[in-house]
Amino acid sequence: MKKIYFLFIALLCTGTLLSQPVITYSGNCPQIGDVYQQLYFDEQVDPGLAGANQVWDFSYVGYYESGLYQAIDPAGTPFVSDFPESNIAYTYDQSEHSYSYGHYSPTELLNNGTGFEDEQSPIIIHYSDPATLMVYPYSFNNTFEDTYYGEFTTSGLLTRERGTINTVADGWGSITTPEGVFNSVLRVKTQRTHTDSVWMDDLFIYVTTVHYFDYSWYAPDVKIPVFAITISDCQGGYDTLGYYITAPQQINETNERLAFFMIYPNPAHDQMSITFKAKYGDQVSISVMDMSGKELIRQDNNILSTGIQNVPLNLKELHNGLYLVKISDGTKVKSTKLVIR
Repeated sequence: MKKIYFLFIALLCTGTLLSQPVITYSGNCPQIGDVYQQLYFDEQVDPGLAGANQVWDFSYVGYYESGLYQAIDPAGTPFVSDFPESNIAYTYDQSEHSYSYGHYSPTELLNNGTGFEDEQSPIIIHYSDPATLMVYPYSFNNTFEDTYYGEFTTSGLLTRERGTINTVADGWGSITTPEGVFNSVLRVKTQRTHTDSVWMDDLFIYVTTVHYFDYSWYAPDVKIPVFAITISDCQGGYDTLGYYITAPQQINETNERLAFFMIYPNPAHDQMSITFKAKYGDQVSISVMDMSGKELIRQDNNILSTGIQNVPLNLKELHNGLYLVKISDGTKVKSTKLVIR
């Protein structure tokens, strides 16, 4: 399964005909508790033109899977002791068991590295020279440059990871995604050169260099890009990955019970996760039914915390096809369709 990792650059604003967007710490820096659903695509997409008053239309883009972006407290992650300088962590899909670590302040957002839970042994990439992902405030035509460096060992091989970052806010205007139209957006373009050199003791084995071109569109009051494209060039071989979000607001902004309900991945295979918002003490039931209404799976849950909940569900006994997933707290019922294949 392809997995996407994007640099977290924040939002900028400028303009002449529209109100000028500006990336600020208070408005656009990810904070613990932020949750967004992302839909991933891997088709070639032209990022379009730079400049002022642009109109970008990506309404035609499909997706191959969905996942959650979550900003969480590092204290609740397995690699917190390896990143003592971090005050925020990110996950993209819990099934991947990976966590990115960062440090945010009113002036900048840094990337300190990543930890992966592996079946044999964990892989920890800690940047002794962290990557600057954004400076605050930031606006149209602003630029910044940075470098990063880290080392990690796996299967007896030492990998030295280093890179350069060149970032510019190169356009603003409006963008249409498959989820709707966003006005006063700012496009941030980042050129990254990433080099991995591999060693066995003092013996050099090989080196790999990849050039990345990241395009990210930020809308007002949304903590992550509403649309993003990464084009990679590895020795002349090009690949495109990207995502867009399903909702312009944070999941955790409202106090309504069951205000948010999402399943992922969808389509699913043998397992999925149900994400919803509930309060401590709620009794929540989750059901999977066939399209005739016959209940095939039921799981009752006693909620022991308040906020965003993630509940795994085993689907191994179900055949390929279309199903209905329903959630209820006794007073409110929500449902959505599920594809198993």
